[in-house]
Amino acid sequence: MSSCRKKKRLLAERGLACWNQWKGNDRPALHELVSDTCGQWLFSRSPRLGFEIVQESLLVEAYTQHAEKKGSLRFSSVDFSGVLRVTDAAAFSDALYGGIGHAKAFGCGLLLVRAA
Repeated sequence: MSSCRKKKRLLAERGLACWNQWKGNDRPALHELVSDTCGQWLFSRSPRLGFEIVQESLLVEAYTQHAEKKGSLRFSSVDFSGVLRVTDAAAFSDALYGGIGHAKAFGCGLLLVRAA
């Protein structure tokens, strides 16, 4: 589930229209919501992409939602950093050269790796 959908679901459960209406101690920090959701997205895809992530090393940074001026084109981008281990060299090679995610046409999904 995307962080946007999760946020909308949390708001709907409380009968709220926007994030700023949610007052109280039970409101999760938005950066935590995004970090958890994006981290889960990457963890769920990593086995088929040929790598595993060292969980405590994963950082989720620079989350941005992109939209065309009229609001019709929408996608999100996020920067991940951390340590990974290659588990399937062929699948990892495909991910490295082909990218991951759905917004590759917009320059997203590129992997920058270096040996540890």
